[in-house]
Amino acid sequence: METTKKSANVFLLTHKCGNHYYKSVFKNGSTSVQFQANDLRSEMPGTNVQTIPDIEEKFLNIRCRNFDTKTIAALLEQVDLKNSKFFLFTRHPASFFRSATTYHLRGGEKWATKNRYSYLNNQTLHQALNATHHDDEKLIISMKHFGLAWNLIDRWIQNHRFLLSIGAELHVIKTEDLFSTTDESYFDDFSQKLSHSSYAISADTLKLASPAFMDELPKHSTGEFKKSSFHGYGELAKRFYSENFAYAQHYFYGS
Repeated sequence: METTKKSANVFLLTHKCGNHYYKSVFKNGSTSVQFQANDLRSEMPGTNVQTIPDIEEKFLNIRCRNFDTKTIAALLEQVDLKNSKFFLFTRHPASFFRSATTYHLRGGEKWATKNRYSYLNNQTLHQALNATHHDDEKLIISMKHFGLAWNLIDRWIQNHRFLLSIGAELHVIKTEDLFSTTDESYFDDFSQKLSHSSYAISADTLKLASPAFMDELPKHSTGEFKKSSFHGYGELAKRFYSENFAYAQHYFYGS
């Protein structure tokens, strides 16, 4: 017997790029499910998309962590393309790497203090970041790990191209806008996009989860989104960034 595919809002989120916003909005409600990219499940926590048929809800809000196109393809075996919407969260790459650096200097995530990597001299990410006192070197470590080894920035581009090529309804959500705007119309529009297939969510729910409406930032936040994109980048870090990620910046943010 063929399983009926789910209607969904599919949130394509990478590390330090909208994950906690999703959690603040949906608060593990009945429609909320989360999955990890297949190739990173041994690195970071998360379940496999193949478990979707076991979920009773007909409509889902799916937190897709670090997905690549292959994992999206696996998701589409369970989700109805025509009755689903896709929301690709991006962040200016320079801000992304700085936030990841600040966050993992703290050592708050188990995987980053446990897993060792040959390209980090057999150190954990947390150890490697704390082993150098040079700010540019710290940024380069994050660029090597998240940008080159894990290809998180490339995933934004490839996912964008793939979803457009198959006719998906795709919306790009720039976290800079989401976290800073107080424009009511922004959240009204977001609410309208998310409300479909008998599912509805209010603009107020989306608005109150944004840091722009919080008296103080939550503990997990680094606050780096408030700074200019290249704040803290010296010449060494800027050169490494330009050689490896300028194309991705241009793709979503222009020159």
